[in-house]
Amino acid sequence: MTTISIGGNDENGHYSVRCSCGFFWNGDAEITLAGKYEPTLPIAEAVAHHRLEHATQQLDVTFTATFRDWLATWWTRNASPYNRSSQLVARGSRR
Repeated sequence: MTTISIGGNDENGHYSVRCSCGFFWNGDAEITLAGKYEPTLPIAEAVAHHRLEHATQQLDVTFTATFRDWLATWWTRNASPYNRSSQLVARGSRR
């Protein structure tokens, strides 16, 4: 099994990714038009590293507490319209 740990924060968009094989890298998140950093790039990079280097192994991804907070904030801000739509469909009130 390959374990990849992702850390970073939404204050400056810096992130780090560390794989159990010893490979690690740092980067800067993309910034949106609203001036917020997106936490999606390090996740995509981690998946790409796994697929290229460890494709036959299972992947376990862990997040530091600060990255988890960043991801939760981003998800709440960006996915809330979809969540409301899903809740309406689940209750059968969508037309």
